[in-house]
Amino acid sequence: MSERRIDRQTIRRICRIYDIGEELLSVQRAGGTAGMNTRIRTQGGEFFLRSRSTEHAQTQYILYDHKLLTELGRCDLPVTPPLTSKDGATFVRLGAKVFELFKWVDGRQFEQGDRRQMTDLGRQIARLHRSTAHMTQHKDKPWEQDPTYLLGELEALTENTRRDEKTELLERIRAELVELAGNLCADVRGQLPQAIVHGDVHPGNALFTADRLVGLFDWDWANRQMRITDICDAIFFFARRSPNEFSGRDIWSLTCSFRIDGEQASLFLDAYEARSPLTSGERELLSDFLAARWLQERIRGMRKVPVEQRLGFLDRGDLLDVLEHLKSFAIPQSS
Repeated sequence: MSERRIDRQTIRRICRIYDIGEELLSVQRAGGTAGMNTRIRTQGGEFFLRSRSTEHAQTQYILYDHKLLTELGRCDLPVTPPLTSKDGATFVRLGAKVFELFKWVDGRQFEQGDRRQMTDLGRQIARLHRSTAHMTQHKDKPWEQDPTYLLGELEALTENTRRDEKTELLERIRAELVELAGNLCADVRGQLPQAIVHGDVHPGNALFTADRLVGLFDWDWANRQMRITDICDAIFFFARRSPNEFSGRDIWSLTCSFRIDGEQASLFLDAYEARSPLTSGERELLSDFLAARWLQERIRGMRKVPVEQRLGFLDRGDLLDVLEHLKSFAIPQSS
């Protein structure tokens, strides 16, 4: 994917709207696989300027996210509420683009295998769910890992590809999605504990110090859903061992092959359950949620690569191998 940037003229215009100083002392790209994220420094300090992707740019979605971040900030959770412009708005719409401005948060990327960081991630996700369990507001958005939804996405995203080259694989994926759709139907999901979840917990959206989570970002998928959504993501992305370098900035790296590290998964779950124990339903269904997450990552990720690369992105010789590993995952015994 080509690197996109916010041009300096636009940045200066936004700086005027927020009254943080027009002189740009430094401008750096700040990651992201969908939006254009930029770190800027002016006389007023250091800031994170974010361009929301079109998929999440509806006003009602933005206001939902910003109200949630403000409330979570009051709960002393590791979030950064949006800054307010001179006109009292928390976002700027310039033409077809929507921009948000936040204070810059210093931190570092997750260190794979770090026990203290993994433990604090479990604590903070549990705190998030306990703080939002009573909140009933929700967005009119689908659960993105819904196997029935993914069946439609698979058809749409492979429509203009050489599907005949992957006929057997595609049939296998369809069969797996149909099975998961039965296991994770709406009635089953509705029986699971609900909270407002982050919805996209992965290392590209988190910053740490040596021993704790200091920032959880990119709340576009926040919604009232099954809390197991975040539990699944934390294990899926953080408790993993992979021969490939993981980067939240690159969709190929973000969706690379891996194995779940049972010890790391235990650290997260022990810390989470010390504050909010899992139900038997959550325990029984976690492997199905992990499998659905894996298929969603590869299927939806095809949107972010050229059409001619989509089937190669979907399966790099590892899709079914990882799928079987996740389907057999069992929650380790508490240490």
